[in-house]
Parts: sequence; C-alpha cells; structure tokens
Amino acid sequence: MTRRKIARAPPITEPMRVHPTAIATIAATVACAAPAAADLPMPTWQTPVAVTAPGEADGQGIIGYMTPSGDLFAGWAISNGGQQRLKARFRRAGGDWGPTQFISENGETPTGVNAATTADGDLLLGLTVNDGSTWKATVRRLDRDSGTWGPQETLSDPNVASGGTNFTTAPDGTTYAIYNGDRVYLRALAPGSSEWGPPEPVNSAPGYDPAIVALPDGSLTAGWREQSGGSQRQIVAERAAGSQSWGPPTDLTVGAPDSGYGLKFAVNAAGDQLGAIWIQQTGSSPNWVSKATFARRLNGTWTAAEQAPEAQSVSGWLGFDASDSLIVTWISTDGMSYGSGHTSIGRDDSAFAAPAAFGDGNGMTVVPSFAQRPDGSIFGAQFSGSSFMDIHVGTTVREPLGTSWADDTEFAGETISLLDGAGIGADAHGDVAMAWERADGTLVIATGDGAPPAISDVEVPATATVGEQVPVSASAFDVLSDVDSVSWDFGDGARKTGESASHAYSAAGTYSVRVTATDAVGHSATQTRQLVVSAPPAPPARDDNADDSDDPKPPVVIPPVIEARLSGRTITLNAKLTLKKGKRCSGTVRATTAFGGRTYKTTLRLATKNGACRATGTIKLKKTPSLRTKLRVTVSGAQAKSRTLTTRRG
Repeated sequence: MTRRKIARAPPITEPMRVHPTAIATIAATVACAAPAAADLPMPTWQTPVAVTAPGEADGQGIIGYMTPSGDLFAGWAISNGGQQRLKARFRRAGGDWGPTQFISENGETPTGVNAATTADGDLLLGLTVNDGSTWKATVRRLDRDSGTWGPQETLSDPNVASGGTNFTTAPDGTTYAIYNGDRVYLRALAPGSSEWGPPEPVNSAPGYDPAIVALPDGSLTAGWREQSGGSQRQIVAERAAGSQSWGPPTDLTVGAPDSGYGLKFAVNAAGDQLGAIWIQQTGSSPNWVSKATFARRLNGTWTAAEQAPEAQSVSGWLGFDASDSLIVTWISTDGMSYGSGHTSIGRDDSAFAAPAAFGDGNGMTVVPSFAQRPDGSIFGAQFSGSSFMDIHVGTTVREPLGTSWADDTEFAGETISLLDGAGIGADAHGDVAMAWERADGTLVIATGDGAPPAISDVEVPATATVGEQVPVSASAFDVLSDVDSVSWDFGDGARKTGESASHAYSAAGTYSVRVTATDAVGHSATQTRQLVVSAPPAPPARDDNADDSDDPKPPVVIPPVIEARLSGRTITLNAKLTLKKGKRCSGTVRATTAFGGRTYKTTLRLATKNGACRATGTIKLKKTPSLRTKLRVTVSGAQAKSRTLTTRRG
C-alpha cells in the first residue's frame, strides 16, 4: 500500500484539500451523549459496497455520514480542471444508493466539510469554499422526502473571509450553525423553516475553527481559537437557554501554542458533564509539535486541560459511555508509523486514567473514528498491521459497561488508502456504518445490522366475542436488512404469519396477542397487546304467538376490511366499512394521510357493492415515496366506524 500523508485542518486562510471526516450520527464537532441502555444485538456486518468507481476518490478526501434515522451520505473530492469539487451519493434508510451528484459549485474549491441532521430529518452539509477571491461559510440542505438538494446558501458576509461551519440541534428542534469571519457568528434554523435567522456575534474578536453543542436543557456551549498575548488560545463560552447573551469566556489553553484545530465537544445524557478535545500546536509548519488536548466540565466548572503523552497528534475523539465515564482517544505519529491512544475519567474521578495504546504493541493500530450506539457501546474503525504494506481493515468495540477494547470484526481482503481518512457512525436504532477509501481510490461503505426491525401500526381490537373473526395487523421495517417474517401468536395456541391476519377464539378469556418481526440476519422484535374475549350474548326468547313476518332481519355486521394501495404518487382506497348503528350506506366519508410534511384529505363516496358498504377513491401525493414507504390512512365519517390502514405496494 502506498503511504499517504495524513491531512490536518489549518486555518481557513491556508488552502487545503477536503479533510477526511468521520462518519457520524451528528456533526463532526459534536459527539452524541449516550442514551439510556437498551438490549441490542451485536451488529451483523455485511459485505462492503463500493460507492465510487476505482480511482474516483483517489486520496483527495472523503466524508461519510449516518443520520439518526439510518440514512447514509457519502462524499468525496475530485480534481476538476485544476480545482476541486465535492461529489456525493445519498441512500435513504432501507433504500438503494441514489445517483452521483456535484455538491459544491463549479469554480468554488471546498475545504472543510461537516454534516448534520435537522429536527425534520433533512441533511445539512456545511462547506467552507473558496471562489478565487475569498473564503465563504456555506450550507446545502438535502430534503429527505424528495432526495433533492436545495441551492448552496452563503451564511457568512461575502466580503469577509469566513469558514469552519459546524452545527448542533437543540432539544426544541432549532438547528444552530456556527462559523468564523471577523469574529465568531451563530445563525439559527427553526424547525420546519427553510430560512436561517440573522447572524448573531458570539465573541468580539476574530476566531477560528469554531464548534458548538446544545445541552439537554437548551443551553449552548461554543468554542473557538483566538489570538491573544502572542499565542492562539482555546476559548469556550456558554449561553443559557432562552438567553441571547453569552457568558464570560473560559480559556482552556495549555501553555502558549501557536495554532491548533479540530475542536470537538461531547455532552452526557444528563447534561451536567461536558468534554472538549482539540489539537494544540506549537512551532511552525512543517515542524509542528501537535498534542491532543482535552478537558472536562463537571457541574459547570472546567478542570485544567490535560494532554496526550505523544509529541505528534493528528486528531482526537471523545464521548460518554453507559457508566457516564468520559472516553478520550487520539491518533499520534512519530514520523515513521502511526498509533492510537485512549484514556477515560469516571464521573466521580478527579483525574484521567493513565493513557494506554490501542492494539497489542506489535506493529501499528490506528483507530481514527468512533460511534456510540443507544445501549452505550462504542465502536471504532480500526486499521492495524505490521507496516503500511500490511494493513487490516476492521472494527474494535467497548461494551456498554466495559473498561477495555476488543476486536469486533475484520473485513478480509480490504485495503486502506489514508489511515485517518475513514470513519464509523451509528443510527438511533443501533445500526452501524463504516466508510473508508481503498488503496485503489474506491470509496466503500460497510453496514452492520445491529437492530431488530421496528414494529409500528399495531392494530389489535381491545375486545372480541367468541367465534368472531378478530382482524389484526402491523407494519415492520428494518433499516439495513429485509424483513424476513412477521408472525402472530394469539395466546391460545394459534399462530399465523403475515402483516395482516385474523383469528376466531373458541373460549372467553383475556389473551396476550404477540406480533414478532424478524429480519434477514435473525434479529427480532416483539410487541404485545391484550385482548378480552367475551361469550356471545344469549339470543332473545322467541314469542311463538307473535307474527314476525314483517319484522326486519337483523343486519349482518361484517368485520371491516380496509385496503390502500400505493403506486407512484397515487394511493387507491377500497374500504369495506362497518356502519354505525342505525346508519345507512350513503353519503361520504373522509380519508386523511400525511407525507413529506403535508396532510392530504379526500372525500370517498359510499355505495353498497356485493352486499357490503364500500368507500372508494384516490389520494394524489405531491412527491413520490420510496419503494419501502408505508403510509397510514384514516377513514372516518358520521356513518362508519373510523379505521386506520397501512398502504401496500400495488
């Protein structure tokens, strides 16, 4: 394998190529807080998929990103007539990879690239670009429902050199973008909006490499570098929830560095612990002394920053595990080889543990990127080998309550081009994705199915009568694998398969009805509903002397069977309804569904067909759903009992 120089992120005033950025569930400068523990299976890794042709990535820099919902984004820089442009592909959860598209504008060279997800599920891409005359902080937005990119928007003043766009999303759904120019600025994007708010200054002097994180209480913490007293200082400041004013700055710097880069934050689930890591540099290029530097804030107070022991660090990462310990990692080099180290500090500890190296000490072990799953486990993208010519591509894992790292998997036969040009991320379900560039310049992504299917729209009646056919239905979806089966256990020994089924009970009682969905790799999930079955009422006594020849026959109540077929942008409805007592099969009912941020309503006319009361009609959508999309449609009216149905393809 050809040895390639690891890229670092200099100030925006220096030209650079797209910096390799980790695949992550959130913006690269913000680490996820570990949520409450969940019982998750270990990921089942699938064969890596080539996202580009061989040679297309070619060491120019890549970015991979996994959203909380499981969407995947892959981007890579290419040379284009002496300039660079960013190309990308997008894969919606459960779908296929879309076409390759240019993301950056022609004539504008992208440098820093960061990604994030809005509260609406759309993808944000922050690009620092140079149009030949100045640097600009820009953003592009991918509409998740349609899969189309909006225009490139410039956040910064076009007459001031700017860049370093990073994002965070607050608990109220507001997404914040931070960037630098003549000072550090913040802009807000409200949930459901397409317009960014006006720029708000965060500090009063030029700042560089800004980062921001939202805490669970809605407060914000921002960080940046600024020149002071002949050195570059690492500064942080806080803004309380609901306030427009920033508190006094805190200087986390160790010594008197000349530069730095790569600030990242991590916040725990409670919001009372915050970690920060950055690379602090002393000297000048190309003879920097670079050290991974990190600090913790506990209950509002920052501890003195500490540094990794190695003289040359190139990147760092941090996050909180399930025990609320802060985990810190970094990559270092001695100029001849590379390695990764780690340390941690428990919530009640006063100092970080002694640093330790990844691997067994034989050869190189580099872990450039990490991802946290909802159960608190942490996965790392790991590259190890005896030399640059013998690198093994795989993953390492730290269990939710573990204290050490263990090898997870190895992708046999895979190669790596750039040791820190790779990353790993996890979605909100527990699935994992890893991206890297092969030695031949191919960008590949491997996915690990680490979550069972999601079961939704479970419909089981609360009551039924002995002998009555009880209809049940549910929908199942899996982000990375096909749903292999949906099965029903009716609690009386009867079992059936399929998303929809029915069953008649022979005895009264209370039954637990269980629906189980299993995906193609064997992960399964179950939901349970209670059903009370009663004995049928006794028939009324017959008066043998009564003349009932003119009495109307009691109506036959037919269990509702509601169907909705989705084809392209059209939902075709054919509803077989149960009328309310005393109502006739005439007039209209209303059908309602929601998709892509819109609510659709249509009127269905009732008519008796084949002895049953039916309502038919169509709903026309503005956008075409993906092949795996299932929509819920509610049919209601004064004559018929309201029912909710799930669309099927057809």
